[in-house]
This record gives sequence, structure tokens and C-alpha cells, in this order.
Amino acid sequence: DDGARRLAKALDESVTTVSIDLSGNPGITDAGARTLFDALTKNTTLLRIDLRGSSAGAYRARIEQKLRQRAVAFAKEALLLRCHPPMKRVQAPLDVLARSGLTDEGLAPLL
Repeated sequence: DDGARRLAKALDESVTTVSIDLSGNPGITDAGARTLFDALTKNTTLLRIDLRGSSAGAYRARIEQKLRQRAVAFAKEALLLRCHPPMKRVQAPLDVLARSGLTDEGLAPLL
């Protein structure tokens, strides 16, 4: 958990890290996972934290859920940026996706 806390502190300032593999670390409990979860509020670039084989429970699930939501949001933004003709940023992204028929569930397998 001490290592997870130090990593969480570093993630607060990181703007380039997108994936971290912490699998096979049974010493990471929910206490350590909570510090990583809290770091996700400041770090907006991280898309994946692998905690398989850790002792984290509820906070591992919360991390996975938050990162899934973030990945879907990034995918939606990427789709909007690729639209032709270019769209104005003021148009509501969810309205555009609703008209395209894409849903969060439909995007998830692409991530």
C-alpha cells in the first residue's frame, strides 16, 4: 500500500502516463487502491490500471468503472473529431451520438 500511495502522488502530476500494470501485487489492498482512485480526479490521462492479483476489492471495482467511463468519453470525443464536415464544438456531443445510433455499450468493445 505504501508503494501505491507513492505512485498515486506521482500520478497527481503526470500528464503522459496512460497505462499502469500493477498486476500480481497482493500487497495492494483497498487502502492503496483508494489512493490510486483519488489520484484519478487529478490525473486525466490514465486509461488503464491493471490490479489483477492484488488484494483490492471495492476500490479496484471503482477504479475499473471510472476508467471505463473515461475511455468511453475519450472514444466519443475521438469520433466527434473525425466527423465530416467538421462540427462546431457548441453542438451537444450526446445529441450527435444519439443520432448516429452509437451507445456506451456499443463503444465499449472497441476500447
